[in-house]
Amino acid sequence: MTTTTTPTGRGISTIGTTTGAPAPRIAFGTALTGPLGDRITEVLGFETIAGKYSKVERRIDDALAERLRRTRADLLADALETGRRKERVSETLLDDLADAADGERTRYSNAATDALNTIRRQHATERTERVRDLEAELVGLVEAELVDILREAEKAFGAIDGVSAEAAIRLGLTDEWQAAKALAARWTDAQRNRAWVVQALEAGFGNHEIPGADPLRLARSPLYGVSLGREVWEKQFEGGLDIDNADTAEDVLNAWVSLPAAARPGPVVLLVEGI
Repeated sequence: MTTTTTPTGRGISTIGTTTGAPAPRIAFGTALTGPLGDRITEVLGFETIAGKYSKVERRIDDALAERLRRTRADLLADALETGRRKERVSETLLDDLADAADGERTRYSNAATDALNTIRRQHATERTERVRDLEAELVGLVEAELVDILREAEKAFGAIDGVSAEAAIRLGLTDEWQAAKALAARWTDAQRNRAWVVQALEAGFGNHEIPGADPLRLARSPLYGVSLGREVWEKQFEGGLDIDNADTAEDVLNAWVSLPAAARPGPVVLLVEGI
């Protein structure tokens, strides 16, 4: 990690160990997680969209299962048993036998598959539209969380500048040490949520090129592909800090706090404005 303004010396990570071995990379992906993820989920209200689609899917699945449940042999056996009991054989027996033919079973299966593929595409489209309609609110939620963490980091990381875990215990700074650790974890969670918002706005849900693709899954980013998480991690601020994906959340927050107050860059949410 490097800075465009000379820092006071604390919190700047050294990429690589003293032996020259590379530092571990950040394992980072998109996810709605933690309290921020809960707030985003609540704002989106996806359950109101999913409800109508799940009801239709269940009805199609149940209807198909019922159609395929009885074979011709089953139907004839039931009819013969009914006749043996001297009861009236079903007037729909011939229709039922026709429905149980292999060709008809295939026709019903194909119709169900086509219908399910169609509503899953519609479900994915509606989820995508919901996210884009709420872009300003989602970006605001993420930005507020990032700003709040940075505000708290200024106090927590400033108090333990250059202090080891052992020294923190000796100096009575365990609360500050633990607060800094908690803020680092919270920052990582915030970046995961941020990555989710970025990908949802840019790529949407499902995969219209694959019939029956899961409408709940984010589509692959056309701009960044599988490297979106890395792009999000390395571009966390408007400027002033050059972050590598080997830098931990503690490195990032330490480096930000180490800058003069006037030189501290603001956090960013979107990678590309106006997605």
